[in-house]
Amino acid sequence: MTTATLAKVFPEAKLVQILSDFWDIQTGSNEEIEDDVFSLGSEMDSLTAVLVILVVTGVLPDVPLQETVIQKGGYKTKEEFVAHMNAGIKKEAQQHGY
Repeated sequence: MTTATLAKVFPEAKLVQILSDFWDIQTGSNEEIEDDVFSLGSEMDSLTAVLVILVVTGVLPDVPLQETVIQKGGYKTKEEFVAHMNAGIKKEAQQHGY
């Protein structure tokens, strides 16, 4: 009798959608924002970004994510956030069989 090991598939498309939706909700990107002194700096600070770990844990419950996947200083653009977070989470997931 042989035992086949099922490979875990990393849910990249779902993760990208979660990260993208999280950015939109947290930054209010669907709202019109005026350029002024208050809009300088990060669009999303690193403390807010940590909250996405709670959401991602629902998709990858067997991957213990650390705050180290969060970029210190936050993120200036949605693209930067999604790319950096996706890469960090994917790296952690690969260490756990994905």
